[in-house]
Amino acid sequence: MELTERKKIVVEKFGGVISYCEVFYIISILNAASMALESFREMDRSYSEKRGDEFVFNHAHQAFIQIAILSKFFLSKRNPLAKARAKKLLSGFSLSGNEPFLDTNIRNALEHYDERMDEYLLTNDAGQFFPMPIVGANIGYDEGGLDKIFKLIDVQKRTIVIRGNRFAFVDFEKQIEEIRLRAKEMMKNGRLNSKKANSG
Repeated sequence: MELTERKKIVVEKFGGVISYCEVFYIISILNAASMALESFREMDRSYSEKRGDEFVFNHAHQAFIQIAILSKFFLSKRNPLAKARAKKLLSGFSLSGNEPFLDTNIRNALEHYDERMDEYLLTNDAGQFFPMPIVGANIGYDEGGLDKIFKLIDVQKRTIVIRGNRFAFVDFEKQIEEIRLRAKEMMKNGRLNSKKANSG
């Protein structure tokens, strides 16, 4: 059977994920959520132990990379199969798709990082800005001057700035922990929880 035909069957008969394949997605989501939370913990630990600004920012960056991976499972719309699978996983994890951690702007800011950095440096060719990250708690900065901030992390306000783009992640850890716990519970039988999600 052609791959295209198989994809069509999975979408039409199984809602995007065949029942015996659900466990693969559950484990992948569990791993991404766990790694994101661990990176946030390492970020806080690095800050409290004064390991250095680069360590703090790099752990935050790693957390957001894992969040980007996580979001792709729930938001992918590249093709009918990916769209159906995302819808089924949203239902299975009781998500609406509007959760703050699923903001695609965060994912876009991190993907193709080197190419976006090229463009940022060519666009911001005047004024003062520095390559090292700004790290602290309750940092005061001018909202109108974000374009001159290359990298910033405020561990208290839970705010990150990447190449002039500011993102708040105040509730991210709580939401991702809920997903991790749901995935862990699902691992008991290897199936998504929702009756709607399990209709296939």
